[in-house]
Amino acid sequence: LAYSSWSPFVNIARLSEEDEEVELDEDGGSDGANENREREGWFSVSGDEEMTSSWSTQRRRRLQLQRQQRRQSLVQSRWRLDFEPSDPHFCLFSIKWSADSSEIVGGSSDRCLHIYNLEQDRKVLRINGHHDDVNSVCFLNASSRVLLSASDDRLVKVWDRREMGDGDHSQYPPIGVFRGHTQGITHVSSKEDDRYILSNAKDQTIKLWDLRTLSSSLSASSPPALGGRDASQAMFEGRRRRILSRNSFDYRYQLCPPAGRPHPDDSSVRTFYGHVVLRTLIRAYFSPRYTTDQQYIVSGSACGSVFTYHIDTGKLVQKLSLHSKVVRDVSMDPFRPQLVSTSWDGRAIRLEHCREKQ
Repeated sequence: LAYSSWSPFVNIARLSEEDEEVELDEDGGSDGANENREREGWFSVSGDEEMTSSWSTQRRRRLQLQRQQRRQSLVQSRWRLDFEPSDPHFCLFSIKWSADSSEIVGGSSDRCLHIYNLEQDRKVLRINGHHDDVNSVCFLNASSRVLLSASDDRLVKVWDRREMGDGDHSQYPPIGVFRGHTQGITHVSSKEDDRYILSNAKDQTIKLWDLRTLSSSLSASSPPALGGRDASQAMFEGRRRRILSRNSFDYRYQLCPPAGRPHPDDSSVRTFYGHVVLRTLIRAYFSPRYTTDQQYIVSGSACGSVFTYHIDTGKLVQKLSLHSKVVRDVSMDPFRPQLVSTSWDGRAIRLEHCREKQ
C-alpha cells in the first residue's frame, strides 16, 4: 500500500506499475495491483477527483489523472496529463492540488518541479530546482501562492508561484532554503499557519522549521568552486562537504550509519528522533488543528510502528506497534479522533478512540 488519505470518496489506493492505468472502484480498491513495490506511485485527492502518479513506461510518460464523478450512474472519466519529461526513466514522486483545483504541482525524478494547469490542459511550468530527486512537494497554505519542495540533495526550498509565470525556468531561484539534514529528505509538510513546516529525512530525524529563519537562496545553494574565496571560507566549505559525504548511504538496502556530526548550518527549531526512515519515502505530518490544536507530529516508520511526538518538547509521546513491515504513510481525520496507517504488510489499519479496525 503506497499512500492513504482521508477523503469523502476514496481512502486508499495501491498503484500497479505493470498496467499503465489502474481502475479504482467505489470503495477505493484497485484492480491489477501487483507486489513490485519499487515502482509504486501514490495518489492525491481533491473533492471528487483522484490523481495518481507512477513510473513511466517506455512508450508513454504520463501522470494519470482519474476523476470519479458521483452523479447518477457514477460514470468515471479519465484524463491523461502529459508532463513532457526529458528523461525516459521518469516518475512524479509527489503530486498536490492547488486550493482551487486549477493546478497540479509535482516533484519528480528529473530534479524538477512541474506545474500543470488543468484549465489550459498543459504543463505551464518546469523548474530545475534541485540537484537530486524531488521527493516531496506541498503548498504552504490555502492560497497556493507559495510552494515547498524537498529533495535528496538534503534541502527544503521555498518558491513563490506569483513570481514564476509560465514556461521553463531552468535556473529560477527560490525565495529561500532550509538546511540542516545530513541525508536526503523524504517528505515536507506545512502547518498552514504561514510560520512552521516540517521535514522527514533519511538521517532518521524530523525537523521543525520556522519560516522567519529562512536562509537566502544564494547562501544555501550548492557550494561553488573555491577559487577566489578566502582561506577561511574555503576551509569551511570543505568541512561541510566532508561531513555530508561521510554520511551518505543507500537507504533502500543499507542500514543508516551511526549519527555523525550535525550539519554545520542547521537552522531548524527542533529535531525529533526515534522513528526509522529506510526502504521508502516515509511521510510525517502535523496533527489536525480541530482535534489536537496541532500540538503533535505523527510519522510512519520502517519498524512497523506509528510515532507521535510533542511539538513543544520534542519528546516521543506515543508509539503504536501496528504493523509487521514498513509503515509508509499515516493520515489523521481532521475532525474526529481517527487515524489510518498503511504498510508494506498489505494492511491498512484504522484506529478510532482505542478501538482497532482493519
